[in-house]
Amino acid sequence: MSNTLTNQTIQEQLLASNTPVSLTAEEIDHPETVLIKFCEDNYLDRMKTIFWEVVAIAASVDYDHIDEFTPREMLAFHNKVDRFLEAVYIIVPRYEGRKKDRKRGAVDISNLPKRLTDEQIDHPESVIAELFKDSSLEDIRAIMKDIVIQAVCSDDLGMTNLHRRDMIWFCEQIETLIEAVYILNPQPSTPNRKD
Repeated sequence: MSNTLTNQTIQEQLLASNTPVSLTAEEIDHPETVLIKFCEDNYLDRMKTIFWEVVAIAASVDYDHIDEFTPREMLAFHNKVDRFLEAVYIIVPRYEGRKKDRKRGAVDISNLPKRLTDEQIDHPESVIAELFKDSSLEDIRAIMKDIVIQAVCSDDLGMTNLHRRDMIWFCEQIETLIEAVYILNPQPSTPNRKD
C-alpha cells in the first residue's frame, strides 16, 4: 500500500510540474498551431540571435546568489534551447501537412539548422528530448524567468538593440513553444529533479 501511495504522489508531482501554464485551452488541445504560428511569424536565425543576446546579458550580470544559477548553467541551457529551436523548425512541416515556401530565397537560409549534426537533423525528436531529459516544464520556466530577470535588470544592455519589454516578449514566446512541443512529444522517462 505504501508503494502505491508513494507512486501516486510522485505521479501527481510530475503531472503538476509538467503542466503548461502559458497555453490557452485551445492551444493545449491543438499544440501544433503554436508551432506553426511560431515558425510562420519568426525566422530561426532571428530567434536564436535574440535569445543569445538575452542570455549573454543575463550571464554577464554580477550575481548575489551565484550558487543557485550560474552563468555556466545559463550557457548550457542556452545551448539546449538553441538546438531545440533548430529541431522545431525541422518538425513543423509534419504538422503543416506540407512544407511552406517563404517569399524570398534568402529567408529559407535563415531557417536552416546550423548546429545540429546530420543524425540530429534526421531525428530531431532526440534533440527535443534532450531539453526535457533533466528538467520539467516547471524547471524550464524557472530558468527562463531567472534569465529574463537578470537580463532585464541589467544596467548594461551591451551592444543589443533590444528593449527590455522585447526581451520579455521573446522569451515568453519561446516558453510557450516549449510547452506546446512538450505536449506533442511527451517524454517517456521522468526528469531527474533536484529537490
